[in-house]
Amino acid sequence: MNKLGFILLIVVIVAVIVVYKWPTQYPLVTIAPQQCVFQVYEHWSPTFQASIIAAIKDWYATSKSADFVIEKMTADFPEVGSVQAQICSADKICFYIDGVQPIFLLNNQQIIGSTGTVSKQDDFSLTVQQELPKVFSDSTDEYPEMVRFIQQLEPTITTCHDVTWKNRHEVILQPRGTQGMRCIARDGKVPLFEDVQRCHGLYETHIASLPKKKAKQIIMEYDIRFKNQIIVKTGG
Repeated sequence: MNKLGFILLIVVIVAVIVVYKWPTQYPLVTIAPQQCVFQVYEHWSPTFQASIIAAIKDWYATSKSADFVIEKMTADFPEVGSVQAQICSADKICFYIDGVQPIFLLNNQQIIGSTGTVSKQDDFSLTVQQELPKVFSDSTDEYPEMVRFIQQLEPTITTCHDVTWKNRHEVILQPRGTQGMRCIARDGKVPLFEDVQRCHGLYETHIASLPKKKAKQIIMEYDIRFKNQIIVKTGG
């Protein structure tokens, strides 16, 4: 064997040894975390938070897929505004659930959210229920208009007035504790606190000029839907 042949033989032997000793490559397997950790919207009631957590645990245990859980949450719970999932350790996956902002309490039964969603009153904490503006209405097709109107009303109005939404063109602001007067507004011209104060002032002046017995029987309406004027009339 000549020198070149000897060198080629050595190269072949080394190559065979390297291939033989090369570690076998196996496909990587992703192991889904088993434990779920939650950060849930704080303004929901404890009962509703518990139902949200139970649903996520069940869906995740079945699918081991965060994408599946997020899809189910947004489809089955209109109160949910967003869901995010993140693997926070080798054995834990964290779910962050945010809610749609509640805007007003409708007919003392339902809560309407910022996107027009309708939720049960008991889905939210008692504090939220007590602090929300109260709206009374039979119009189920004008929730977006109602939301926009209430969002623009000053808190100084909503904290001491109930709102009766008859339609976009007739919205009644009824002072709590005062049945003898009401202000009439409309969507598209949201009243300021000064507008409502002016109605109260006119009412107090009018009542002061009447005998007490008659003052208790009369209902005054102050229409503030027009520019630079208030139309006063006796209500029914």
